[in-house]
Amino acid sequence: MPQEGNAIPDARCTLGDTALSLLDVFDVELDPLKETPKYQRENCVLKNWSWRVCGRVPAASLEPFIDDSAPLFHNTQDRVVTAVLERIAARDWKSLQLVRPRNLRYERDAHKPQRWRARFRDKAGNEYALMLTDPQATRRLEAGERMGTCSLLTVSLTRPFASDDSMLKLCYKIVAAVIDL
Repeated sequence: MPQEGNAIPDARCTLGDTALSLLDVFDVELDPLKETPKYQRENCVLKNWSWRVCGRVPAASLEPFIDDSAPLFHNTQDRVVTAVLERIAARDWKSLQLVRPRNLRYERDAHKPQRWRARFRDKAGNEYALMLTDPQATRRLEAGERMGTCSLLTVSLTRPFASDDSMLKLCYKIVAAVIDL
């Protein structure tokens, strides 16, 4: 049974022998949340694993959902201090955003060469170099594939993280999905 607050395990990202795709539309049952999560407010609780793919969204139809507000998630850095987030009214809170990147390119992370970053500018010209966590995009880059620059990015804020109790808790901005147009 799915548990509140956990990501969907990789083993559950297939239906039969078919891998689930980024733009698939699913019919799933959700349980009501016991309380609205403080961070990652878009999260839901799966009632069961009885999923059904009922369609596919063409990438071009995502245009109305693009949020070009700048800066991304309250500042121009790759992270947000939780104290900043605590001061934002719930109605103004965002932790998931579909963006149209400008000057998009991919590069190895200077500190963790096994990881990739997406470097791009937002509508206002602010530059970002965010960790890429999209497994399909990462596999393509690892295989030496040249990824197109005409894409949409799903940018997400992580849950608060600190490597030890003496450090500030931070929510990192990550590129969770790359949608080729």
